[in-house]
Amino acid sequence: MSYLSLSDPTTHEFIEKWCAQEDYDYALKFKKKQRQEQSLAGRCLVRMLYSCFWATTECDLKIIVGENGEPLIRSHLQSMPLWVSISHSNDFVCAVLSDHCPVGVDSEYIKANRDITTLVHKLYSSFKGSEISAYKFWTLNEAYGKAKGVGVDFSQADSIYQAISLAYDSGNSYSFRTIMIGDYVTSVYCL
Repeated sequence: MSYLSLSDPTTHEFIEKWCAQEDYDYALKFKKKQRQEQSLAGRCLVRMLYSCFWATTECDLKIIVGENGEPLIRSHLQSMPLWVSISHSNDFVCAVLSDHCPVGVDSEYIKANRDITTLVHKLYSSFKGSEISAYKFWTLNEAYGKAKGVGVDFSQADSIYQAISLAYDSGNSYSFRTIMIGDYVTSVYCL
């Protein structure tokens, strides 16, 4: 996983260096300038991660949509597509790349006036926990949905909660990580 901050001036230098015309064209589909910048930063990160992954400066990759709506990367350097996931919250943008399984990432800014605990409890009545636990649960749920290619779907919250418990208890094949980066909670989920 890698991340960029839109408030960091070097981010725009990275975007200029790494983004292709198709990335700029894609970003123009969004009306708000901040959303366009988030899109470019996310695609920049994907290209940078790909370059590190394959130890190449060539970035002829194409970001495509898979059959379940999940973003994938195609390039002449590999025969199978790579899974990719991008998340953004405020000025924070992160991306993750995988060659062996579908992957999802979500990041949320911890807002002082946001009652995330009540929101999570309304969507998943069995939830009990602190505000930070609610952010972790939310981001993990969204990362799981992205990895599955279904988006956010709290109807699967019991399954996610069980997968988390099983992974802790028995070394289940699910792989996930939740970390704090500044005022952001970020979760990555690999299936």
